[in-house]
Amino acid sequence: MAIAPYGYAHEKLVGAMDIMVTGKGSRRQRLARAGRDYLFRLSNPRQHRLPSDLADSLASLLAELTSTRPQTRWDDTFEATARNMSWQKAERLAQQLFSLFLAVVELRRQAAAKLDYERQTC
Repeated sequence: MAIAPYGYAHEKLVGAMDIMVTGKGSRRQRLARAGRDYLFRLSNPRQHRLPSDLADSLASLLAELTSTRPQTRWDDTFEATARNMSWQKAERLAQQLFSLFLAVVELRRQAAAKLDYERQTC
């Protein structure tokens, strides 16, 4: 298992976490920005190559972040969903995002350890 297959997912999840931690606005607004600016780019499974359980978690997160249709053509689904989101749902989705981020960090750590081991034994 090489590090590269998880590199893009890691990069996008780091960006999403940066918005969640340092971004301006409410948790709902930060989730909308993180979804639109970073997570949406992972919507194609060929881009992230995550294991099925993590891919399912990502797909579920994206579905919940885009569950409301925009009312105007100038709006987007992330913003429309955020406006209608309860604080409890926002908290749950933020926790899901953080868990996904930690899982990808662990995948990369395991891949790096395996690569180091293979280099040492060759």
